[in-house]
Parts: sequence; structure tokens; C-alpha cells
Amino acid sequence: MRYIGETCALCGLAFTESDDVVVCPECGSPHHRSCYSANKCCAKAELHAEGYKWQRNTINEKISDADVELYIECPRCGSRNSAEIERCIRCGAELSEKENVSEGENQTTGNPFIDQIMKLDPNENMGGIRLKEAVGFVRSNILYYIPLFRQMFAAGRKISFNIICFIFPPIYFANRRMWSWALITAVLSVLLSMPLTISYFVGAGLESGGISLFSQSVTDAVLANRQTLSTLVDICNFADLGMRIAMCLFGNYIYYKFMIKSVKRIKAVAGDDAPAYLVRAGGVRPLNSLLIIILMFAMTMISILAAQYLLEALL
Repeated sequence: MRYIGETCALCGLAFTESDDVVVCPECGSPHHRSCYSANKCCAKAELHAEGYKWQRNTINEKISDADVELYIECPRCGSRNSAEIERCIRCGAELSEKENVSEGENQTTGNPFIDQIMKLDPNENMGGIRLKEAVGFVRSNILYYIPLFRQMFAAGRKISFNIICFIFPPIYFANRRMWSWALITAVLSVLLSMPLTISYFVGAGLESGGISLFSQSVTDAVLANRQTLSTLVDICNFADLGMRIAMCLFGNYIYYKFMIKSVKRIKAVAGDDAPAYLVRAGGVRPLNSLLIIILMFAMTMISILAAQYLLEALL
């Protein structure tokens, strides 16, 4: 039995030709294999005692070639649909006889961005959310992220390359509204740069004739332990490089998991209004990049004052 156009009993997404479908031996309900494995049982298990049996949607029965006048071919995915319905049972595209496309004919809009996106099934499963929901949330740079996220879901891929996450991780995460990761990387960046910052301001104070952020006793202590400070600078620089490489390799995967979690949360709260909330909650926010830079500067100054207080207390 073919299940294209039917929906998974657990996640509710329509099956496509590429989906691995498993069927409950008790009631016959179809599931994505990943959904069934994650749930560890049939999504309708609580109804088994009542004698529940899954029923195939009658509009999804295969239409023979002899009944060509009774179906409309989807202009997006090419699936055959009953002439009585308005949307494709496979991809959800609007149907009309005027939009029918004969076999072998290609429709293009002239816009490569739109043409590539239209080749994808908007109801494709991407880890418990639909592809069209992922597009609505990501919004910016979709042609890069959507194919990458599809690979992450299908092949379990976690490693990719994100140059912005290497150069300035807090800016990337803040711009994509991942504030928890923005703050984590910002704090790490500030703390790991402190030995170098202290060394710089002590040296700047000496060059300016004694005008420094640090007291004379702290300056003398730093100069007396110059070799130890230099070693600490090297260790922190190495740790900072390691953090940046890790963010460079896993930054996109972190964003993928953030997207999945955010979309599911919004759908659970907003219900039918979820598409509008996805647009507002996703995308990029350049102003956040400025905010995280200001925040890091403030954290740096506070850290310098705290370091001076601690050093004076230890002297």
C-alpha cells in the first residue's frame, strides 16, 4: 500500500516518496520510522483497547490513467489529485485546471530563488516540523540553510562551516536571536581575553607616562610577573581559538536545533496563528549585533575593575 499524501499518526506531516514508513501491526496507523522509534510505540496506542483501526483517506486512492479527466496534476510536485479538492494532498499547493502542467514541461518564474524553493515539498518532514515552517522561521539566506538543514535531518549531519561563527560567535548568535548562546560565547570571549587586556592596559599606562586604569601596586605586580602573564595569555588565546573552531563547525547545527525547538514551541502556543508568529520570531535582527557588542564592552570594563579589586586584595 502506498502512503503518499497520507499523514504520520504522530507528527501529522504528509508522507512523500522518500519517507521511510512503518505501520502499526495492531491498528495499521502509518508513521515515519523516526517518529515511531522516538515514540517507542504507536501514536494511537491508547485507542487500541477500543478496537481503533486506521482508515485510508479516500481522496488518496490511486487514480488510474483511464480516469485522466477526473484528476488535476499539481503544478508544483506533479502529484495527481481529485478534481474536487483545492489543494494538493502531497505538497499543499493550490490546484486549478489553469495551473495544470503537462508532463515534461517546466515552469519557472525567472527568479532562481523562488524556482529552487518551489521544487521542494513544503510539507516535507524536517525533524518534527514542516519545511515551509522552517522557511518561515529562517527567512534570511534560505537557499543556504534549508538544503543544509535537510541534510542534517536526513543524514544526521552535525558539522558544517560557518565563518561568522569563527570570527565573532556572539554576533552570529545574537543576530539569529539565540541569546543564550550569544551570552555564553560573549562571556567566554571576555574572560579568555582578560590576560591580554590586562597586559595591554598596563603597557599603555607605562607608555602614557603612568596614566593607567590600574593602580601602581597592581601595575608593579603585573610587571613583576610578566612571564607568568605571557604564559597565561598564550593559554587563553589557544582556548579562545578552540572555542571559535568549535562554534565554526557546530554553529549551523546549533541554529538547526534552535529552529526546531522554537518552531515546535510557537506551534504549541499559537496554533493556527503560528505562521505569523514564526515570521516575527525568526529571521535576523541586526540591532542585536550592536547590542551584544555594547554588552561585551561593558563586561570587559567590569571585568577589568573586578580584576583590579581582586589583585589589590591579594597584594
